[in-house]
Amino acid sequence: MDIFEFAKKMELDGKKRYQDQHNIETNKGIKEILLMLVDQEQHHYDALDLLEKSEKYHNYEKASFAGVKNLFEEMKDDLDRVSKDHVKFYLMVLDIEKKTEAFYLLHAQEYEGDAKRILLALAKEERGHVIIIENIIEFINKPSTWVEDAEFNHLSDY
Repeated sequence: MDIFEFAKKMELDGKKRYQDQHNIETNKGIKEILLMLVDQEQHHYDALDLLEKSEKYHNYEKASFAGVKNLFEEMKDDLDRVSKDHVKFYLMVLDIEKKTEAFYLLHAQEYEGDAKRILLALAKEERGHVIIIENIIEFINKPSTWVEDAEFNHLSDY
Protein backbone atom coordinates (compact mmCIF):
# COMPACT_ATOMS: atom_id res chain seq x y z
CA MET A 1 0.00 0.00 0.00
CA ASP A 2 1.54 3.32 -1.01
CA ILE A 3 1.20 6.75 0.57
CA PHE A 4 -1.86 7.69 -1.48
CA GLU A 5 -3.74 4.45 -0.87
CA PHE A 6 -3.05 4.59 2.85
CA ALA A 7 -3.92 8.28 3.25
CA LYS A 8 -7.10 7.97 1.17
CA LYS A 9 -8.26 5.01 3.27
CA MET A 10 -7.53 6.92 6.46
CA GLU A 11 -9.52 9.92 5.21
CA LEU A 12 -12.51 7.73 4.30
CA ASP A 13 -12.38 6.00 7.68
CA GLY A 14 -12.29 9.39 9.40
CA LYS A 15 -15.22 10.57 7.29
CA LYS A 16 -17.23 7.53 8.36
CA ARG A 17 -16.43 8.11 12.06
CA TYR A 18 -17.55 11.74 11.89
CA GLN A 19 -20.65 10.82 9.88
CA ASP A 20 -21.61 8.11 12.38
CA GLN A 21 -21.25 10.55 15.29
CA HIS A 22 -23.16 13.22 13.35
CA ASN A 23 -26.05 10.77 12.97
CA ILE A 24 -26.38 10.25 16.75
CA GLU A 25 -25.37 13.72 17.95
CA THR A 26 -28.21 15.78 19.41
CA ASN A 27 -26.55 19.20 19.73
CA LYS A 28 -27.28 21.19 16.56
CA GLY A 29 -24.00 23.17 16.69
CA ILE A 30 -21.84 20.10 17.17
CA LYS A 31 -23.77 18.34 14.37
CA GLU A 32 -22.80 21.20 12.05
CA ILE A 33 -19.14 20.97 13.10
CA LEU A 34 -19.16 17.21 12.53
CA LEU A 35 -20.71 17.73 9.10
CA MET A 36 -17.93 20.21 8.35
CA LEU A 37 -15.36 17.57 9.37
CA VAL A 38 -17.11 15.00 7.15
CA ASP A 39 -16.83 17.46 4.26
CA GLN A 40 -13.15 18.14 5.02
CA GLU A 41 -12.31 14.44 5.10
CA GLN A 42 -14.01 14.03 1.69
CA HIS A 43 -12.14 17.08 0.40
CA HIS A 44 -8.83 15.57 1.59
CA TYR A 45 -9.72 12.29 -0.11
CA ASP A 46 -10.58 14.07 -3.37
CA ALA A 47 -7.35 16.11 -3.26
CA LEU A 48 -5.28 12.98 -2.63
CA ASP A 49 -7.06 11.20 -5.46
CA LEU A 50 -6.32 14.07 -7.87
CA LEU A 51 -2.67 14.17 -6.78
CA GLU A 52 -2.35 10.43 -7.23
CA LYS A 53 -3.77 10.63 -10.76
CA SER A 54 -1.84 13.73 -11.84
CA GLU A 55 1.22 13.19 -13.99
CA LYS A 56 3.26 15.49 -11.78
CA TYR A 57 3.30 12.89 -9.03
CA HIS A 58 3.68 9.71 -11.07
CA ASN A 59 7.41 9.51 -10.46
CA TYR A 60 7.51 10.46 -6.78
CA GLU A 61 9.26 8.16 -4.32
CA LYS A 62 6.37 6.19 -2.88
CA ALA A 63 6.28 5.74 0.88
CA SER A 64 5.25 2.25 1.85
CA PHE A 65 2.67 1.78 4.59
CA ALA A 66 2.47 -2.00 4.29
CA GLY A 67 1.77 -3.55 7.65
CA VAL A 68 0.76 -0.28 9.30
CA LYS A 69 -2.69 -0.60 10.81
CA ASN A 70 -5.03 2.27 10.09
CA LEU A 71 -5.52 4.33 13.26
CA PHE A 72 -9.29 4.45 12.91
CA GLU A 73 -9.44 0.68 12.48
CA GLU A 74 -7.16 0.21 15.51
CA MET A 75 -9.55 2.09 17.77
CA LYS A 76 -12.86 1.11 16.15
CA ASP A 77 -14.09 -1.06 19.01
CA ASP A 78 -13.20 1.55 21.63
CA LEU A 79 -14.93 4.29 19.64
CA ASP A 80 -18.08 2.21 19.27
CA ARG A 81 -18.19 1.57 23.03
CA VAL A 82 -17.84 5.20 24.10
CA SER A 83 -19.61 7.07 21.30
CA LYS A 84 -22.64 7.67 23.52
CA ASP A 85 -20.49 9.57 26.03
CA HIS A 86 -19.69 12.83 24.24
CA VAL A 87 -16.60 13.88 26.14
CA LYS A 88 -14.98 10.44 26.02
CA PHE A 89 -15.80 10.15 22.33
CA TYR A 90 -14.26 13.50 21.45
CA LEU A 91 -11.20 12.85 23.63
CA MET A 92 -10.68 9.60 21.74
CA VAL A 93 -11.15 11.35 18.37
CA LEU A 94 -8.67 14.02 19.52
CA ASP A 95 -6.18 11.27 20.33
CA ILE A 96 -6.68 9.75 16.85
CA GLU A 97 -6.20 13.12 15.14
CA LYS A 98 -3.02 13.80 17.15
CA LYS A 99 -1.66 10.33 16.35
CA THR A 100 -2.51 10.78 12.68
CA GLU A 101 -0.70 14.12 12.60
CA ALA A 102 2.32 12.59 14.36
CA PHE A 103 2.25 9.63 11.97
CA TYR A 104 2.43 11.88 8.91
CA LEU A 105 5.16 14.04 10.49
CA LEU A 106 7.22 11.00 11.41
CA HIS A 107 7.04 9.52 7.92
CA ALA A 108 7.72 12.91 6.31
CA GLN A 109 11.19 12.78 7.89
CA GLU A 110 11.94 9.59 5.95
CA TYR A 111 11.28 11.00 2.48
CA GLU A 112 12.29 13.82 0.17
CA GLY A 113 10.57 15.70 -2.61
CA ASP A 114 6.88 15.26 -3.39
CA ALA A 115 6.30 12.44 -0.90
CA LYS A 116 7.65 14.62 1.92
CA ARG A 117 5.55 17.63 0.86
CA ILE A 118 2.41 15.50 0.68
CA LEU A 119 3.00 14.03 4.13
CA LEU A 120 3.66 17.47 5.62
CA ALA A 121 0.49 18.84 4.00
CA LEU A 122 -1.52 15.96 5.46
CA ALA A 123 -0.01 16.61 8.89
CA LYS A 124 -1.02 20.27 8.64
CA GLU A 125 -4.59 19.30 7.78
CA GLU A 126 -4.72 16.93 10.75
CA ARG A 127 -3.43 19.76 13.00
CA GLY A 128 -6.52 21.73 11.93
CA HIS A 129 -8.71 18.83 12.98
CA VAL A 130 -6.95 18.68 16.35
CA ILE A 131 -7.81 22.34 16.95
CA ILE A 132 -11.46 21.82 15.96
CA ILE A 133 -11.85 18.79 18.24
CA GLU A 134 -10.14 20.61 21.13
CA ASN A 135 -12.67 23.42 20.70
CA ILE A 136 -15.57 20.95 20.73
CA ILE A 137 -14.24 19.42 23.95
CA GLU A 138 -13.88 22.86 25.52
CA PHE A 139 -17.43 23.71 24.45
CA ILE A 140 -18.86 20.49 25.90
CA ASN A 141 -16.93 20.92 29.18
CA LYS A 142 -17.71 24.62 29.54
CA PRO A 143 -20.73 24.18 31.85
CA SER A 144 -18.59 22.31 34.38
CA THR A 145 -15.56 24.62 34.17
CA TRP A 146 -16.96 28.07 33.38
CA VAL A 147 -16.67 30.69 36.13
CA GLU A 148 -19.36 33.32 35.72
CA ASP A 149 -17.74 36.38 37.21
CA ALA A 150 -16.64 39.67 35.66
CA GLU A 151 -13.20 39.13 37.18
CA PHE A 152 -12.78 35.82 35.31
CA ASN A 153 -14.01 36.41 31.78
CA HIS A 154 -12.71 34.60 28.73
CA LEU A 155 -13.51 37.34 26.26
CA SER A 156 -10.83 39.31 24.47
CA ASP A 157 -10.69 43.07 24.83
CA TYR A 158 -11.59 44.95 21.67
